[in-house]
Amino acid sequence: MTKMHRVWIVNAIVLVTFAVIGLKAVSEPKNDFRFAILGDRTGGAQPQIYGRVWREIDLMHPEFVVNVGDTIQGTDDALAESQWMELRPVWARYNHYPLYFSPGNHDVWSEFSKELYEKESKRKTHYTSTTKMRTSRFSTRAATACSMKSNYSISGRGA
Repeated sequence: MTKMHRVWIVNAIVLVTFAVIGLKAVSEPKNDFRFAILGDRTGGAQPQIYGRVWREIDLMHPEFVVNVGDTIQGTDDALAESQWMELRPVWARYNHYPLYFSPGNHDVWSEFSKELYEKESKRKTHYTSTTKMRTSRFSTRAATACSMKSNYSISGRGA
């Protein structure tokens, strides 16, 4: 084998190696992002605790926040509106984070509470939301837990 052939083979190997590395880098999606999950606040929720949780979420700088239901104590149409109103100042302060709601049984228990939930959350009880990176799906049956799927779909599952 001549020196010319060896140089050509080495150059070909180097070129193929860079091509494989380059294609691999282009084809793999970047999937490093943060999101926060807000849990159940029922059972004697205290506004200062909810505000503290949001301050900690803010320190993480998540891409979005998922509320997994039971946002208010609920179960009483006469008190529901005031319970939602208590949360508005916190949400207003952190409105730079997309907030996805999944209604729980304490959020929706009657036709009135369903209408109030949709007004306050600015979402239907069943909806799909699409962003640049993923599709998020939530439903009234998806109240207690969330899981990350490989296709960037956030979905709730539970009671």
